[in-house]
Amino acid sequence: MPGAPVTACLRCRQKKKRCDQKLPKCRLCELAGVECLGYDAVTRRKVPRSYISSLEQQVAYLKAKLEEQSQNGHAQTPVSESSRDPERSSAAAEEHSVHATASHGSIAAAPTQSRPSRELLLPRILLTDLVDCQLPSQHGRLSGFLRELGGETISLPSRETAQVLITAYFQSVNVGMPLLHELTFDNKVNLLYSMPRAVNLVDTHNSPESRMAVFFVFEVFAIGLLSMQKQDPAAIPSWLADRYHTTALSALSEIGVPNTVQGVQALLLLGQYSYHHPTLRAVAKTISSALRLAVDLRLHEDHSAAGLDFFTLDTMRRTFWVAYAMDRNISMVLGVPSCLSDGVISAQFPSEIADQYITPNANPLSERRPLSGSKRVSLHLFRYRQIQSEIRTMLYERPIIQYMSMVLDEWQEQMRQRIEMWYHSVPATESLNDCDKRIIETFEVTYNSALFYLLRPSPNIPSPSGDQLVAMTHAAQNMITLYQQFFLQRVLTIYWQSVENISSAGTALMLAYAQSSRVRAAISFRRLESLSRTCSSVLWAMVEHFPAFRNKRDAFDETASRILSNLIGNAENEFPLQTVDVDGQDEQDAARMTANDTSSVIDGEDTLPLTEDLPFFTTSQRDFRQSGDPQYESDPHGGATPDGIRLADLDEGLSFLWQAIANPNGHFTSTWI
Repeated sequence: MPGAPVTACLRCRQKKKRCDQKLPKCRLCELAGVECLGYDAVTRRKVPRSYISSLEQQVAYLKAKLEEQSQNGHAQTPVSESSRDPERSSAAAEEHSVHATASHGSIAAAPTQSRPSRELLLPRILLTDLVDCQLPSQHGRLSGFLRELGGETISLPSRETAQVLITAYFQSVNVGMPLLHELTFDNKVNLLYSMPRAVNLVDTHNSPESRMAVFFVFEVFAIGLLSMQKQDPAAIPSWLADRYHTTALSALSEIGVPNTVQGVQALLLLGQYSYHHPTLRAVAKTISSALRLAVDLRLHEDHSAAGLDFFTLDTMRRTFWVAYAMDRNISMVLGVPSCLSDGVISAQFPSEIADQYITPNANPLSERRPLSGSKRVSLHLFRYRQIQSEIRTMLYERPIIQYMSMVLDEWQEQMRQRIEMWYHSVPATESLNDCDKRIIETFEVTYNSALFYLLRPSPNIPSPSGDQLVAMTHAAQNMITLYQQFFLQRVLTIYWQSVENISSAGTALMLAYAQSSRVRAAISFRRLESLSRTCSSVLWAMVEHFPAFRNKRDAFDETASRILSNLIGNAENEFPLQTVDVDGQDEQDAARMTANDTSSVIDGEDTLPLTEDLPFFTTSQRDFRQSGDPQYESDPHGGATPDGIRLADLDEGLSFLWQAIANPNGHFTSTWI
């Protein structure tokens, strides 16, 4: 059988060099220390040229196994079930590798020496596609700037700067998504700072351990910078975070994503970056890939009786539940299917003990250790994600036939009680630090968001009762008011989530007013106008820093203009314009928003009539997707570097970044909302 045709690699084509076409790397790419890529005409994407040679090695390995099996056939040795099923055999080998090689420093599976390293092959191909959607190629000037980073060496920042970025990450991101074990991460930081400051993935940082450390440390730097940048976009340009992120991706591309728990953590770390600087494709695709890899490793199952040490077991649990939480949030807010059913999950929550006490030799049953306030907050957030998941399953998915007889109204009331219990069972603030207390303060908007999504019209309950619409209206009002407050306080950091919630709450509120007399009796028309202006003003303010939200903002303004204009035209005959004033807040809201309201939602000339079949979710996820899956731009300068500044000069001292961001106590705002 003739071999596959060999062609020149993409790098040699772009540089117009003569490629020797050797596999797995051509000579020029090997000398440059870069990945040798080819183009797959079938999948229409870049793939490592080592893919072909790896397949050939795998075929040769399988042939040898078949010959060995046929030679042993005379002995009538029964073939094990795992031998018949390569997938099951692979999963069992991976699970054994995770269990056998776990240590305090890492959880990584060592490939067997007698066969090719199959566990890195498919993740490397997956990573190529993920890198394409992670890199901010839509940034115009920034895209060319980032491509030039390969020619300039990046250096580690000073230890002081690094500590601030790490603190920003663990105080703002790791609290809501406790992915990384602090002491283990510190070991990676110490490893990098024991090496030359200038990162060179070819000469100095060329071992798998050092390259993986480069990925984790620089990705944490990037996420920490992004969380700070969301609090002060004018002071911190996002291209600094992009620079660290690109370096992390380069390191991960060199070693691939291992089929281990550490591989899941790497994908989730990329997902956390996309949370703050996302495209829809990058967020959804990265998190779904991480969760599927977690399922392959059986992290969704309970391994309490497997004889694992405390550190390994807790790492497996925290990794899975972070993947679960991120997947459920994306599924609920963006309306995409979740990747795993709740019915197959048996994994327990991670420990509430502080990280410094979670070690391989620790015995939580015999040793009583102090509980961590941030861990208790994290577990409370996991319980909220479980509530989110059940709401989406019951209200937005096609019901299973055998459960059709279940009364959804009864379930809805029970779920409402669960939400109330969740809200009133938050960890006591006396045992929390200032950072954790600020997260507890944001639970108010989380509570109202849960009630809103539970009570608003859904595919399985398209026509809620009047009482349910009134309760939904109150939840929507609270959401809008709280989001406005948190935006002015610069607490919001996950802007795509905020935009979806604000626009959904505003649209649902206006349509409920138009369709329900009970709602019109509970809220005045002036209050409705004020809230719609609040939604529009917050959306307009966000778009100033994140232009990719333009379609969502414009869709909301168009919907608000149509609904309110129709209500004004028919007010004298159908609707009472002045009814019950809600807490006398109309004048306060109008005065507060006058300075920031750059565009009224009812000043336009678009006065299309409100039709009866107008969907309740007019500003849906399609508004982002119609824009060609844009990158959420967060740099008001367009990502360009200031003139006359060398990037290498910025690596040493970045003290100006946090001085205006951290409060006097050195705390950073959490990125829970």
